[in-house]
Amino acid sequence: MENNNSEDFIVNVLSLAPDKSLSPVQIQKLFFLLEKRLGKKYFDFKPHHYGPYDRCLTTILDFSDKIEFLNINGVTHYKIKEDSIVRDNSAFNESQKKFIIEMISFVKSLSFKELCMSIYKEFPDMAVNSVFFKKS
Repeated sequence: MENNNSEDFIVNVLSLAPDKSLSPVQIQKLFFLLEKRLGKKYFDFKPHHYGPYDRCLTTILDFSDKIEFLNINGVTHYKIKEDSIVRDNSAFNESQKKFIIEMISFVKSLSFKELCMSIYKEFPDMAVNSVFFKKS
């Protein structure tokens, strides 16, 4: 990955999703995990009610002209606009593409709570503000 532009990174990653669409929680957790695994820093994730969250990521998604909103079964999803889909994704090597696709599949396979809990298990510091745990 050569480009350090956050919006391009988001579009490049979401272009690899089979349906080009993820929910806000899936996106937050996906990009948190990708940063940890790929060693690239684009965002500033902080512990939030449901684990790692970066307001800048949400702002980019909300104001990007490359991303649209969908309502799928009453849940908002972000989806890459058809004319913004990266068809020749040279931003990632084959190994990175495979890994990103696996991570997308992972976050989409879990329920909301399962996804949050899997993050907390591996990154307990992201659970400090969690609404899933009672503070004593």
